[in-house]
Amino acid sequence: MAGLAEWWRIRNGSTLLIDLPGHGESPAPASSISIGNSAGEVRRVVRAAGLEKPVLIGHSMGALVALETAARHSDEVAAVILLDPAPVVLDPDTRSGWEGLLEMLQGDGYEEAKKILIDAQSGPYDDKTAVAGRAAIMEKIDPDTLIQSFASMLAWDGGSALSRISVPVAGFWAGRNSEPEVLLAHQPGAFIGQVIASGHYVHLEAADQVVAMINRCMQVWKL
Repeated sequence: MAGLAEWWRIRNGSTLLIDLPGHGESPAPASSISIGNSAGEVRRVVRAAGLEKPVLIGHSMGALVALETAARHSDEVAAVILLDPAPVVLDPDTRSGWEGLLEMLQGDGYEEAKKILIDAQSGPYDDKTAVAGRAAIMEKIDPDTLIQSFASMLAWDGGSALSRISVPVAGFWAGRNSEPEVLLAHQPGAFIGQVIASGHYVHLEAADQVVAMINRCMQVWKL
């Protein structure tokens, strides 16, 4: 997220680039990893930095954390922008598939399940060097962190979170799926968009498209 954070800082000023607990350079927390606990940490860091009503931008699992933060504290957030979020509301087929992957992660199929997750994040037009670099990072992830993080997305109630958000929301996806309609069902005023020729890391592979959509959102929201 560093490139997007730098662009945001130049455009808007004060910017926080936050590691979730157990991610990036941050150690695994003493408590369990969950969407709720991570949202609490985001709020703590924002308040400690003295920022008022930030726009929360999250990618993948981070998008769910951004939504949960806004759901709990909408009066402290200006808006939420989701970058190819993990499924907010799991349909039965997706939930069944994810439950199977979690079972593999927790057992002898850990390496195979991890490879499935890594492969699913790349698109056919993504920069191959960047794909290899991201895969190398994923290969080194602490197994317990990966398992807890994946389980936390399964356990999270995204529908409930969406119903409690009273600030503007936008979501940008890498491909066509049912998630934009799910967002609109809970947040009819949400803005949705799709980038072209990108895998999961839309803010890296299609940065110009993502920046253009964020700019338009900010103009309309008058932020």
